[in-house]
Amino acid sequence: MDAASHREELSRVYNHYLRVDGEGDETSLVMRPLFTTSVLLDLMLAGEGFRGAETVVLTSASSKTAYGLAHLLGKRRVKTIGLTSAARVAWVESLGLYDTVLAYDELREPLATGTAALVDLAGHRALLRRLHELLGGRLKWSILVGFTHHEAEADEAPLPAPAPEFFFAPDEIARRGRELGQQYATAWEHFAPVAERTMHIERISDGNQLVRLYHDLLRGNADPGAGYVVSLGDP
Repeated sequence: MDAASHREELSRVYNHYLRVDGEGDETSLVMRPLFTTSVLLDLMLAGEGFRGAETVVLTSASSKTAYGLAHLLGKRRVKTIGLTSAARVAWVESLGLYDTVLAYDELREPLATGTAALVDLAGHRALLRRLHELLGGRLKWSILVGFTHHEAEADEAPLPAPAPEFFFAPDEIARRGRELGQQYATAWEHFAPVAERTMHIERISDGNQLVRLYHDLLRGNADPGAGYVVSLGDP
């Protein structure tokens, strides 16, 4: 547990670490917190029968949480639409995990046939508004998960219904308790080969490299197909 004073207000989940003997399985190391969120979203969506939605639309489709969820939904035979930047459409299509992949600037009616649920990992309010407008009365559920577009300007005006619901993974982890461990293990058994196929590991052992990577991540320039493992020596 991390008991540093500046982390006291964070959820216990964010201050809990697991020891790894040796280098361990680096793919699992990178994916565990991300795929846990994918599993939680899958369980929540399925647990409520998708609120009648026939298609799930995911923003930030190149993110590991998004395509982990797309894999799980595919196992349930739920149709998925992945939305991403124009530069990443080909890469996201190569994953083979979404039924349809669209660039953000290609969005137009009808975005989806039938009813839909929206899982937003981008946090771009203007994009969220556009999707609500395009889906209209066919949108049955809107879920806010992530914030990959942190640079987007705030837009506080109310969105067309349904009102977005904020998903907070630590609360779901606490609510599900011990059962989540087995559910994750079963899901990971099927997803591990996909993670190995879709992600290559890049190792960083230099502080300057870490700073450059951090800024690349903030700017959205990092390779979506990479998993970064940072190991810095003792000061």
